[in-house]
Amino acid sequence: MTTDPRSLCLVFRAGGERVAIKSGDVQKVTPRPHVSRLPRLPPHLLGIAQHRGRVITVVDVVRVLFPDAPAHDAGAPVRARGDERLLILERPARHVGLLVDAVDEIETLALPDDLPAGPSPALRLVQHKGRALPVVDALRLARALGVTGDDAAAPRS
Repeated sequence: MTTDPRSLCLVFRAGGERVAIKSGDVQKVTPRPHVSRLPRLPPHLLGIAQHRGRVITVVDVVRVLFPDAPAHDAGAPVRARGDERLLILERPARHVGLLVDAVDEIETLALPDDLPAGPSPALRLVQHKGRALPVVDALRLARALGVTGDDAAAPRS
């Protein structure tokens, strides 16, 4: 397995853990927007938000990556958790935002070139400042959540 020593990654906090995602997969980082809850959404989909005229499907990344951690409250006001951020992913067909606890830094990390088999969105572990750091694959995350198609925010029965 070879590595790319120059992968720029955004390091964020989710459920008390530090996690990374390639910065090229993130179009924009914004403060937590108002999220409108839609009926019958799965628990990991918080609802929808607007950003510059676009509708964003908001995903609780804590619930996806760390199911035992306390989940976000879709209706909580922005000032209740001032560090929360929305990572708007660079996706051609659908605008998806990951709600995270905070954004810590942008770092260059050595990432494996190939992805292990399996559906897990947190596919890689890298060493960062002496600790293991999971790195999320944005495409696999979007596929696992079912937010890559035209019905990403549609209620599920």
